Amino acid sequence: GNSSGLATVSPTAGVIKGFQVKGDSQHYYPFLIRAIGPSLSRFGVANPLQDPLVKIFDSANNMLAENDNWNGFDEWAFREAGAFGLPKGSADSVVIVYLRPGTYTIQVKGFGTGAGAVLLEEYPLPFNPGRG
Repeated sequence: GNSSGLATVSPTAGVIKGFQVKGDSQHYYPFLIRAIGPSLSRFGVANPLQDPLVKIFDSANNMLAENDNWNGFDEWAFREAGAFGLPKGSADSVVIVYLRPGTYTIQVKGFGTGAGAVLLEEYPLPFNPGRG
């Protein structure tokens, strides 16, 4: 299932969240990972992180994906996951990644020395074993 958590990024320390992918080791499973910062102001969150940078790592600490500012091509995944939409051109971060079963970490920091509140989300996307 999906999970989310609100955390605070300081100028010197990011936030790390672990998650597990379960399933058949023969397949890659699609996930939507989001680090919502500036859009939190729409929900009344004080001091949101203005420019989150998100990175996904595997259990051997290899970086698999990263994103600074999301692009509109990812909106289909928000609908599939049941996630709220983001304003076009916002500096929130979004990654769509295909992962084998195992343990992964999401790491978020502010671009530069940014600090503030960030919402970390991970959603499994529909899996079609004929394609993966």
